[in-house]
Amino acid sequence: MSTWDIVNLILSIVVGALMAYQVLYIIIGLFWKKKFKETKIESSYGVLIAGRNEELVIGQLIDSIKKQNYNQEKIKIFVVADNCDANDKTAQIARDMGAIVFERHNKEKVGKGYALDFLLKNIAKNYPDYNPDGWFVFDADNILDLNYVKEMNKAFNSGGGEYCNFLSCVQKFW
Repeated sequence: MSTWDIVNLILSIVVGALMAYQVLYIIIGLFWKKKFKETKIESSYGVLIAGRNEELVIGQLIDSIKKQNYNQEKIKIFVVADNCDANDKTAQIARDMGAIVFERHNKEKVGKGYALDFLLKNIAKNYPDYNPDGWFVFDADNILDLNYVKEMNKAFNSGGGEYCNFLSCVQKFW
């Protein structure tokens, strides 16, 4: 067996193992669904959406959030219109649909991480008393199932772990 045959065999084994690992998770996802118990607790959630030139899809996401089979008073939607073009209407559409919108214009620090950081800092500054039980982060082109928040709320309140707010969790795990 030549050196190249051995290298090919080793690479085939490694790639095969990596693919088998992913196939295992696909099979688990298809056949094993964790069911969470119903809960009477209605936690509050903040929704974070970062979008750049998303005027064609932002309305569909916000509409799907507003149609949730969940108490709308417990959901607050925040959008960062990140470095949108001058003629893009992402911010206006989100505002018209009831979202709290912050516009960001920074061509040096580009990307979703910077946009979410900007959004969270503005929420902390402008809504210092707002402290939801949890946060959702969505891309502007997502659309939610009608029961998404209800199901996530059941999982959140399932008692599967120790409750901690964001800062205490970060301090605990870092």
